[in-house]
Amino acid sequence: MSRYYLDFCPRASWQTGVDAADQRWTRTPNTFTGTEDEVTLECSDLEATYDRQVIFRAVPMPVTAEEDAHHYCPSCGGDYRERAGHRFSCSCPRAIVSTGGIRWTEEKAS
Repeated sequence: MSRYYLDFCPRASWQTGVDAADQRWTRTPNTFTGTEDEVTLECSDLEATYDRQVIFRAVPMPVTAEEDAHHYCPSCGGDYRERAGHRFSCSCPRAIVSTGGIRWTEEKAS
């Protein structure tokens, strides 16, 4: 999951022949947490709410070093936010992903 700022630009202020990144965007006080698909849907819903008179965009919020430091498994280096089986996910057989992060368990002797 990523965090995004939500920006808007009134359609009447849109300048033709100017790239979207160079338009006069205004940042809302709202932020959004979710996937790229979810934030795209949120922007579309907001545009519909304002009868397509306002254009919305999502701008990824930078990840701070403190946030990024706790996402990697100390054993394998995998990212435990990724779903199991993803090439960057934690691949340790002892790691159990829980809501509080990684919880280590003892391997059972067979």
